[in-house]
Amino acid sequence: MNTGILLLLVQANFTEIHLPLESFLYGNYKDFIPDWYTVVGYKITQTMLINAFMPFVEITIAYSKLNVFRRMDRSWTKDTYKTKKTSMQLYIDLYSGPEYMIHFKYSGILNVCFITMMYGMGIPILFIVAALTYFNLYSVEKLAVAYFYQLPPTFDDALTKNALGILRWGSVLYCFFGYWMLSNKQIFHNIYEPYIDTDHITDTKHTF
Repeated sequence: MNTGILLLLVQANFTEIHLPLESFLYGNYKDFIPDWYTVVGYKITQTMLINAFMPFVEITIAYSKLNVFRRMDRSWTKDTYKTKKTSMQLYIDLYSGPEYMIHFKYSGILNVCFITMMYGMGIPILFIVAALTYFNLYSVEKLAVAYFYQLPPTFDDALTKNALGILRWGSVLYCFFGYWMLSNKQIFHNIYEPYIDTDHITDTKHTF
């Protein structure tokens, strides 16, 4: 979510609607114009697509790193009873796997949801990318919890309810951003100003 918001704010230009933030947000795009989709929209889609396969990358790196440490502990032999650890706790810490950080998993789910809801109306392929991301995340996490991570502690449903409560705001973003994208006059009503030069930022005639 942070990436999508930063891409939007860095490129935004509020001089046309005369908000107090116009002195700070003086980017290249005053609206979701065609150029915005080819530059910023492309970057958002590319980032989300890369993010869809990050679960495989993360588990591969984590498992490889842990496997190297375990082999070093066994002096690169296959004897699982051989160890350099001097206490039972050190041995358990190495061979039981890392701790399952469930709050990071929730943050990743929320990130995909909010970015998709913010830009999905104008970039529909994000819904397909989000579905692929959730499928990959589900597949990887199911195997990782069973064979890689430590047995997670018992959680109540407070964290899940909190995440579900936050997810509901995604529909609000979808309505606001979707309305603004669909009401764009340059794309749907062919109202535009010609470029004077390559550095000229045209008015969109799309204000409050």
